[in-house]
Amino acid sequence: MTQLKKPIVFVISLLGISLLSTANISFASERRPTPNDVVVVQVPPVDQRELKCLADNIYYESRGESQNGKIAVAGVTLNRVSSNKFPENICSVVYQRTRSTCQFSWTCSRKRKPNPVAYEESFKIAEKVLTEEIDHSNIIGDNVMWYHADYVNPGWYNLRKVTKIGRHIFYRQK
Repeated sequence: MTQLKKPIVFVISLLGISLLSTANISFASERRPTPNDVVVVQVPPVDQRELKCLADNIYYESRGESQNGKIAVAGVTLNRVSSNKFPENICSVVYQRTRSTCQFSWTCSRKRKPNPVAYEESFKIAEKVLTEEIDHSNIIGDNVMWYHADYVNPGWYNLRKVTKIGRHIFYRQK
């Protein structure tokens, strides 16, 4: 059996072919794999409810932003899921309330029916972020958990400004 150390592993999905990771892979054949060989790795399916919550949050928080702006909003959501300071799943993070304050303002107001074309873009970004086809940490980093529009001042003096993307200013703990 041929043992490859750290081959490149690709995922073939409806989203196309993407680099997933490197790993030790054993091949049943004695033939040494060539660069043209493709290794297909089965990825667990994305939870559709979590996907919809993330897509909704991307759409309602950043529908007028660039792709990087949308990825950054998705990144804040996922960074919160990874933190022990916030709920442990996407939908709980998106709909979290502290006292009478909604963490994401759109969840406390009436939502208009989404524009189908703009929503589809948000949905695709949510899919790609959840399947790690897009790495949100390249846009905003792993510890960025807050943002606000540049036309409001929430008085977050205890947070460190990280970046501004479009109309949103992103922060992490000092």
